[in-house]
Formats: sequence, C-alpha cells, structure tokens
Amino acid sequence: MTRSSLLRYSAFALVAALAIAGCDARGSGATGGPPTAPPPPGAVQRARPPVSVFGVVVADVSRTIAPGFSARIAEVVTREGREVARGDVLIRLDMDDYDREVESLARRRRRSELRIADLTQRLAYARSDDHDELVDAQIALDGSQDLFERARADLRRNEQLASEGAVSRRAVDDARDRLGEAERALDRSRLRLRTTRDRLVRSASDLETEIELERLELDALQRDIARLRSLVRTDAVSRPNVVSPFEAGIVAEVAVQPGDQVGPGSRLVRIIDRDTLVVSADLPEEFLRDVTIGAAARIVALADRRRSYTGVVLEIARQARRVGNETVVTARISIDNRDAFLLPGMNVDVAIQPRD
Repeated sequence: MTRSSLLRYSAFALVAALAIAGCDARGSGATGGPPTAPPPPGAVQRARPPVSVFGVVVADVSRTIAPGFSARIAEVVTREGREVARGDVLIRLDMDDYDREVESLARRRRRSELRIADLTQRLAYARSDDHDELVDAQIALDGSQDLFERARADLRRNEQLASEGAVSRRAVDDARDRLGEAERALDRSRLRLRTTRDRLVRSASDLETEIELERLELDALQRDIARLRSLVRTDAVSRPNVVSPFEAGIVAEVAVQPGDQVGPGSRLVRIIDRDTLVVSADLPEEFLRDVTIGAAARIVALADRRRSYTGVVLEIARQARRVGNETVVTARISIDNRDAFLLPGMNVDVAIQPRD
C-alpha cells in the first residue's frame, strides 16, 4: 500500500474506532448503568467510509499521425502542449516527392492501358477469319483442291481415251502419277490450314492470359493511385497540411522538425482527445472487494482542492500488478463534469463509495 493510501485508510480506521468506542462507553454507561440494547431490526445503519485512492488524469483516446506517403517537412506550426481544434494546421508538408510518386504511377498506368489496347487488337486479329496467315493457307488449299480436281478429270479422260485406243497406257500412268501428286499437295494444304488455325487458337489463348495479367497490373496501379490520393484527404491530412482530427485536442508530442524527410509510417505528431479524459487509479488489492463497476466516485484535483468532480467506475482491470511493496489493480473512472481546468497528467484524489 502506498504511503498516501495507508494514511487515508488509517484515518478512516481511527474515526471508526473512536465511533465504536463512544458507542461502547454509552452502552456500558460511565455511571454503571446497564448496557444499551442492540438496535432494533430495520434501524438505519451508518454508511461505510469511501475508499480513497490516488489517480492520474489520462486520455482514453489519442492518435499518432503518420503519413502513408513520402514528403518533406516544410514547417512545424504547432508545439507540444498546445490546445488545438478540429482542422487546425499542425505541420505543413512539401509534396514534391508525393507528386512524383503519383506521376510515376500514372505513367505506368497509361503504359498498361496502351498495352491492353494493343493485346486486345492482336487478340481480335488472331480470332479473325481475315488473318493473313489463315487467308494464305485457305488460298493454298483452294489452289490444291483445284489442281486435284483437274488431275482427277485428266486421269478419267486418259482412261477413256486409252479404252478407245487413242492413247497409250503410259499416258494413263502419267495422269495417275499427276493425280497422286495433286492429292498429296491437297493433304499438305489441308494440314497447313489446320495447323494455322490451331496455332492462332493457341496464340489467342496466350493473348487472353497476357491481357488478364495486364489488367491485374492495371487494377493494382489504379488502387495505388486511389490510395495515395485518399491519403491527402483525411481528417488528419488536408494537402499540404497535417491538421488536428479532434474537436478539442492537445498536442502531446511533435516528432519532426523542418527539413526532415518522412515516409509511410513515420511519426509526425501525437494528439490527445480532450473529450475522452478519465482518471486512472491504482486500487490496492485489499480494497478490491469493496469497489464495483458503476460505483460513484468523487474526484478532487491536487492543483486546486476547491475543484471537485463526479464520476463512476468504468472498468477494473482483470490483472493485478506489483507497484513497490504492494499489489494493485488499475481502475478507470469517468469524469462527468470535467472542465477546461483538468489536463492530462494531473494528479487527483479519488473517493469511491464502496458497495454495501
């Protein structure tokens, strides 16, 4: 138990002991009378003394502002300990690095869009019946088909003439050889057309894959650009300024100075939300059974004991810890009627009404 807690608890114990002693003296009777009878059922019992602890004013909500982009600190407008309102300028940024990053992403996006357009045009050409290679293969097939038909007609004519004795068998054999050559040429032309079609189908499939990959890259670039642009339009950054995000804030820390180069994740400034001030108090473990969530509390500022505030116990930690020679549990207590006098870090005395 801390010295201040021990003194307060001893005072409460002394008052209680004196009260009990007084009751005993009156009950036994200094004049030798009979002892006083116990109070009848339903009699009003004296309220238990409050649990007195030491506390510190803290903020439940604070925010460390860090950019998600590269920039240089042009000017630090605020300073630690200053009160600020929502939108007040804290820091001014040089946005040249940010602009270069956005422009680089925009150029890559344009290249990606042009590549998708080129691949899409090539895909349409690969699927078209007017593709040059396909047209050439079809023309070759048509020519081979024509030669085959003529060779077959020539063979028939020579066979007819040979049956009439008008030509020799050699003429028939030569015509048959020409037909065989025309048939083989026709087969090659058919194979060429089929191979060309198959190759163009594979080419179209490859182009589709390239387009899909390029679209994924384009989507990522567009997301990066949108993300960067959103980073300069937040409640804490309004290009080119870093501003307070709270209606009633206090600058707790300034981590940069003019000329510093910062990047994503760099700490710039930490702001406390004054509207979320509470009291954090270490409750000695022997008082833990007497204090419950919702218990009423009276808060007195050490800086001015004429100022007192009301509150209730909001939270009692579910883990004890060792502080010096005693074990304590941290309690958080609201400040219902807080005013501009109370500041983060101020020391206060807290009297918590124990449960019956």
